[in-house]
Amino acid sequence: MPVSRRASRSWALVPLALACLLAGCGGGPASADRPNIVFIQTDDQTLCSLVTSDICPEGAPQVMPKTEQLLVDQGTSFDSYFATHPRCCPSRATQFTGMYSHNHGILSNTHGYGRFAFHDVALPVWLQKAGYYTAHVGKYMNGFSDRFADALPVPPGWDESFSLVDDPYHLYGYSLMVKSPVGIKALDGTELAPPAPGAHRVKFGNDDRDYQTDVVSSIAADFIKRRAGQDDPFYLA
Repeated sequence: MPVSRRASRSWALVPLALACLLAGCGGGPASADRPNIVFIQTDDQTLCSLVTSDICPEGAPQVMPKTEQLLVDQGTSFDSYFATHPRCCPSRATQFTGMYSHNHGILSNTHGYGRFAFHDVALPVWLQKAGYYTAHVGKYMNGFSDRFADALPVPPGWDESFSLVDDPYHLYGYSLMVKSPVGIKALDGTELAPPAPGAHRVKFGNDDRDYQTDVVSSIAADFIKRRAGQDDPFYLA
């Protein structure tokens, strides 16, 4: 879902979550007990920037009213939530493993990707074994850059990957590590990058159509259109 440029400058690429219970999942198409999953993760976001709540101060700006209407109002929300760690990379490592930080060993944002030792037994691997077609779009883990990204450009378990590499916080002049059978199109349908074999870097410039949030939104929307109705359910993160 595209995000307005004014709002996304503060909140782009950061967590709302939908989850699937994997126990007993076998092969086959999406169904009530094997749903297609879109997992949206956000960082550094206050409750009051997203939803209307009695605990919000009077006049608190709500920058994502459409997100509340499309996700919160039509889904399930929780009154209480407990984060396992206040830092970005340790939380992402927990998301991939189900482990607390002292077990997976990622205790800070420093070179988390290079030190992460559970790629072979992480969430996307579990999902693939359960018959899901998997894709990652956006920020992966802190430290996904340079020699660490070159050594393992696409971790095990991902059928497709469009992961921000090197510095994910640049909204222009950024790069994606891409593994996909299709190219990349802008929101208006113009081609930004053609298909290419294997994992490869795609560099984006400073034109309006290169704006990172728009590109990531277009990739995600295209993936959903391509995979919806396929024989195997999909997981998009």
